[in-house]
Amino acid sequence: MPPLRASPTFARYSGLAESLRRLRSDLVRGDGEQTRIVIASQHAITTAIAPLLVQTITEPAHVDIRLRSANREDCYALLLTRQADFMLSYSSERQPLIFDPDFIETCVLGRERLIPVFSSREARRLEAALVRHEVPVILYPTDVFLGKVVRDEIWPGFDLDMFKPHAETALTPAALQFALIGSALAWIPRSLALPHLQKGDLQDWSETFGFSELLLSLARLNGSRSSHAEAAWNGLAAKGPRLLEPLD
Repeated sequence: MPPLRASPTFARYSGLAESLRRLRSDLVRGDGEQTRIVIASQHAITTAIAPLLVQTITEPAHVDIRLRSANREDCYALLLTRQADFMLSYSSERQPLIFDPDFIETCVLGRERLIPVFSSREARRLEAALVRHEVPVILYPTDVFLGKVVRDEIWPGFDLDMFKPHAETALTPAALQFALIGSALAWIPRSLALPHLQKGDLQDWSETFGFSELLLSLARLNGSRSSHAEAAWNGLAAKGPRLLEPLD
């Protein structure tokens, strides 16, 4: 039996259909590129706060958001090299964000605290450790933002000999888990601890072990930008502070 062959008419329509599929794909991809907004977010912000902020700019209209989580220095590099449209980051009294206003525009979205937390069920064990001056703590690397805040803004008011390193991590969700199971005291952003504080699983030990005030800021490069990026910036600047009020 001779092989089956498509008729010339079928071949023409098949080619037309393929061309239409490619055109549609190109249009969708082009639209996605126009509406895509890349946000470089500090690790500690990405977990709890960034999703709330992203929701404020995706609900009114379809916007393709790409959230890139990194440390503060890398977020800044992504912004400077235009690999990110916006940068979400923390700053503190001794770890400020210093930008040239002619080059970078900033907007303070709100405040929160870096607080010490520990398992509510194991509170007596922590109290006993405090009496013995052997408080187990989770450390952050000293070259990352939160490590610098704990070292330079919280610990100077204490006898450091009473803190006994239990583990070190650069990830706040990991530090949170150590605190939840009662392994060690951990300083974490209040936004991350809030659900567990409300449920009673965690206890805030700020009065005993100190805390630090944090500013949450949004930054972007000055210059031309897409209408979607402009609308997203305006939405975050307008709605962000209201969303973050419970954290102050």
